[in-house]
Amino acid sequence: MLFQSVLNMENHPHTEGKTCPPSVGVPKYGAGASQSVSRNVQSSPRFSVTIPQLLAALASYGVGYLYLRLLFDWYRGPGLAVFAAVFCLWTEGFCRAERRPAPKESRLWLGVLAVLCLAACLHPTGLTFTACLLAAHGAAAYWALARTGMLAEGITGPLLPLDLLSAFVVLPFGRFFLRLRTLLAGVNQLRPRRGGLRRLGLVLLTLAVMLPVWGMAIQLLSQADVGFALLTRDLTGWAARLLPRLDAFTLVMLVYSLPVGAWLYGLVGGALRRTVPPVNGQAIRTGADALRVAPCPAVAAALAGTCLLYVLFFAVQAGYLFGAFTGHLPAGLTAANYARQGFFELCQVCTLNFALLAGAAKLSRSPLRTRLLLRGLAALLCAETFLFGLVAAAKLGLYIRDRKSVV
Repeated sequence: MLFQSVLNMENHPHTEGKTCPPSVGVPKYGAGASQSVSRNVQSSPRFSVTIPQLLAALASYGVGYLYLRLLFDWYRGPGLAVFAAVFCLWTEGFCRAERRPAPKESRLWLGVLAVLCLAACLHPTGLTFTACLLAAHGAAAYWALARTGMLAEGITGPLLPLDLLSAFVVLPFGRFFLRLRTLLAGVNQLRPRRGGLRRLGLVLLTLAVMLPVWGMAIQLLSQADVGFALLTRDLTGWAARLLPRLDAFTLVMLVYSLPVGAWLYGLVGGALRRTVPPVNGQAIRTGADALRVAPCPAVAAALAGTCLLYVLFFAVQAGYLFGAFTGHLPAGLTAANYARQGFFELCQVCTLNFALLAGAAKLSRSPLRTRLLLRGLAALLCAETFLFGLVAAAKLGLYIRDRKSVV
């Protein structure tokens, strides 16, 4: 045994006293990041905070308050565009400070958000504004997820609903207390050599807490004594001109802005603390491939039969269906009756077709785009579905025009 150990030392003389190279290199971000890197980073016992993270956490208080203030005061019109610009600037500055590269996908959704804000400014009332408002919230959250590189597959694709779930629920609520933890860790990281800065911060925090208390005490003493009221009249008048009036509505907005700001920081700050997306797109793709059990001839037969059925229906009912475009209504039917008849059924047919296309795309052993016949049948079914949608929209428009003429 002793001879064997000496022989091993002679065969490897150059390895003595040398350290092994690190196993983890420069981290990658997004769907292509290594899972091992994520585990190594997340297993770190110490919660460290950088200066950009601390500044972004402080700025999130103002962003959350601005959101609520615009929502209840002047959100209609330019308010949506103003908040979207502030949110994008805050997120972009945070990402640049953390050296997170900007994917090309984020530019697309930034443009979508800009178009929605422009449409809301042009239509500040009615159903159009409500639709733009809801869509802008989704576009802003999805853009933040794309900007931080946390899309499931790195690009927009069929996993978009799961990405939206991550943007609205998983990240913000999973890291809801990240802002508070960041601020507390930032205070604790002030070293003794920065004792002056730490004392200054504590003094400013004490003043911020005591100013409302002092103001309330001065107000009560002024009501109790006229002489003291005359003495402090100039001081209170100057403070009222300098500071915004803190009424009950402002206090409510300040309180409600705390969870809003925590949600916003949980979304952006939580995403920037990750190296892999919350949804593993590759694992979902692998699991979906196991569901491809339908033979291609069976899928082709299902699509071909459905397309043939719709072609026969269009040939038989062409005059009745396309009367909404030409204005020639069937005998015995008014415009309102014709518009109502078949509208919801056509919408249900469109939903059925979308479900059939989704099932064929996910269950076929070969992807539809790889087989010419399957691709052609799917395109024909999409065209027929689009035609059904046009007929339903024409019926709805005819019904609206009829109701307007009655009024």
